[in-house]
Amino acid sequence: MLSKRRVEGACFATTGRGPRDARRYHPAMTTPSTSTARASIVGHIAIKDAAKWALYLAGVPATLAPWNAEVVMRGRQALALNGVQHGTDLVVIRFPDLAAVTAWYESEAYRALIPLRDEAADVVLAAYAI
Repeated sequence: MLSKRRVEGACFATTGRGPRDARRYHPAMTTPSTSTARASIVGHIAIKDAAKWALYLAGVPATLAPWNAEVVMRGRQALALNGVQHGTDLVVIRFPDLAAVTAWYESEAYRALIPLRDEAADVVLAAYAI
């Protein structure tokens, strides 16, 4: 028998066999309200010029601070398990809400970095309500 429970805003179905029990995520049951939800940006990155990319990375933190955003993780793909991903690098940046994402992306400080970003890498950015 499956039981449902909420854990940190996500809904899981479990068989009730304890903490080692396999859990299945049910996205239809956890759709956040985009007006009040926290938000994250996920960036898939294919670096073209490592030196320019390093300059871009050095400039990004100052653009995030006014929006109370933080880099949650940066990583390089270690293993492809399924499908095709754009690039080999990944970044996740957390924001208080989608309004902060939009304000950051449209800010003069970040817009000034976009030409350097585009020279340094092919980047796909997407925002998610969480």
